[in-house]
Amino acid sequence: MKKIEKDFGGIDVLINNAGMHMFAPVETMPEVALEKTFNANVFGPIRMIQAALPGMKRRKSGVIVQIGSTLAYRSLEKIGGYSASKAALMRITESLRMELHGSGVQVLDVAPGVILTGLRQKRLFPGRETRAFRDPAFCAQA
Repeated sequence: MKKIEKDFGGIDVLINNAGMHMFAPVETMPEVALEKTFNANVFGPIRMIQAALPGMKRRKSGVIVQIGSTLAYRSLEKIGGYSASKAALMRITESLRMELHGSGVQVLDVAPGVILTGLRQKRLFPGRETRAFRDPAFCAQA
């Protein structure tokens, strides 16, 4: 971050678009997979915010964009861990927005619906997907 500040004057826009998915029923959800999901989907964005925010506040300008998911509002079977991580990110984002009110730094939360991407093919835990995720009519095309 110091090099970015020196070379470019700082970061104007931070887009946190990290994503890690897992499919598992709560009853058999591997704790290590849940930890990795939260590390990527919640703690990764927090680390990026903590690195970029001091410069944004000093300059009294900047935009932080958090890419969440509509699954933060309502989960489906076998994706409770993923949905919980995106709900946690949403609540962190909500707090951050209030904390930065009047600072010149804007905070946005984007919650797209289900989109067909490679995310599910690279999921941590190879549990079986919910039926809705296999239905092309349910998913938008990326």
